[in-house]
Amino acid sequence: MLTKLMKYENRYLARTLAPLYLAVVMVSGLDRLSIMFLTDGSKFASIISGLLIFLNVIGIIAIAACTLILIIVRFYKNLLGDEGYLMNTLPVSTNQLILSKVLASLLWVIASMIVCGFSIFLLLVKQDFMVQVSQVWQQFWISFRAYAPGTNGVMLIIGYIALFLLGICSNILLLYTAASMGQTLIKTHRVLGGFVSYLIITSILQVFSMVMAFSIPTPVFFRSYSTPLASMNAFLFWMLLFVAILIAVFWALTHFFMAKKLNLE
Repeated sequence: MLTKLMKYENRYLARTLAPLYLAVVMVSGLDRLSIMFLTDGSKFASIISGLLIFLNVIGIIAIAACTLILIIVRFYKNLLGDEGYLMNTLPVSTNQLILSKVLASLLWVIASMIVCGFSIFLLLVKQDFMVQVSQVWQQFWISFRAYAPGTNGVMLIIGYIALFLLGICSNILLLYTAASMGQTLIKTHRVLGGFVSYLIITSILQVFSMVMAFSIPTPVFFRSYSTPLASMNAFLFWMLLFVAILIAVFWALTHFFMAKKLNLE
């Protein structure tokens, strides 16, 4: 059933995002071609190139905005709106409903990042640029291997990739928590309630982060370990723990408000 739920989630998101991805990549490709062939320095060439760059930037912003908006709107309409009457009668648990939306949203957030990154790459790619990138990467890799030799470096990279993915999930669940909390916070204006809930949650997190930063300053934290590898491993561990706690809290809150406080009226 989880697979079927994700199929419908992906189909919904693909209807809007896939054409947008295609449009942005096409504009980026045209911009790349204009940079390669419109080299006479004429006013016409400058206008065309400038217009394509402008459209490309707008497209990248549109991808980011649409991805965020669709994630929120899909959750709200599908589970907290009129469609919620049908979704909550399906033979699936609340946890499965949440999981399907988190996984689908994670997939499309990553896809949006890849498309935006590829679009920017097409804009910037030049022979000199690629040489500079290669040199910077080689220097970084040499320094990284010096701090984290052998399998330690591989495990560290895997850990930070996991932290990145879990961080995306925690932010998705934060939006879900705010939306589900908002429909009980202000019952007559649930969208406003979701916005207020989001402000409350993020304010609490900011206060907590500031308290932790002042309690344990970053330089002091890193100097407390004997080697750079030990400090990076410790930082990764505590960040993974922190993000995992956030995910657990946001998941529990979303589940509670959906299972116990759902208001579809």
